[in-house]
Amino acid sequence: MQSSQPGVVVLDSVDAHRGDRLALDGVSIAVPMGSIAAVMGPNGSGKSTLFGVISGRLRHSTGSVSVGGEVAEVLQTGGIDTHLPLTVEDVVRQGRYRSRGLLRPMTRDDRRLIREAIDVVDLAAHRRTPIHALSGGQRQRAFLAQGIAQQSPILLLDEPTAGVDVNTQSRVAEVVRSVAASGTTVMISTHSLDDAVQCDLMVALAGRCLCCAPPAEALDDPEVAELLSPHTSPYVKR
Repeated sequence: MQSSQPGVVVLDSVDAHRGDRLALDGVSIAVPMGSIAAVMGPNGSGKSTLFGVISGRLRHSTGSVSVGGEVAEVLQTGGIDTHLPLTVEDVVRQGRYRSRGLLRPMTRDDRRLIREAIDVVDLAAHRRTPIHALSGGQRQRAFLAQGIAQQSPILLLDEPTAGVDVNTQSRVAEVVRSVAASGTTVMISTHSLDDAVQCDLMVALAGRCLCCAPPAEALDDPEVAELLSPHTSPYVKR
């Protein structure tokens, strides 16, 4: 359901299933426009299902979902086969096709948005480079540019810093902050507590939502602290 407030994401008592399994159990969150929210939880906690419900890929069974505009979702592979003979520009161009459809020819404005998205992630020198020839970090930045090129008010990023070096992590964080500063709402699925504490909000999932609050407040919650403890959840980089 579309919200009257651009960029706002609100879920109220949402249940959603993966097959017969209840993946989201009464989840309620509110993410304001232009904020950055880290979505955390172990594998199977409902992070992917949450993104699927917000983007409209998955249906929820109960509760309400209010989303303020089109949603751009960037998967770890950018939703493409990285073995295909596609350049960085081709990959980012797909973001414009997702936004405006395949049948309409590219306009001058489309080409400008593609060029600007590539520039934002510092891949101008690799515009014509095949995606399979890039490093893992460069590839992640190309997929991020694909999402930016869609010009959607809401951007969902699936583990954008997974498996990349520290420099790439820092660069991705800078780009995300820049995108949010322009008014885009960004939600990031991550296993990194170091990334999450830099965000405006932390959404901690364990099937149900343990919290949706600023990181400092979230980590004061004993249940959240236990979920994200290195002793009980070794996925956290801490």
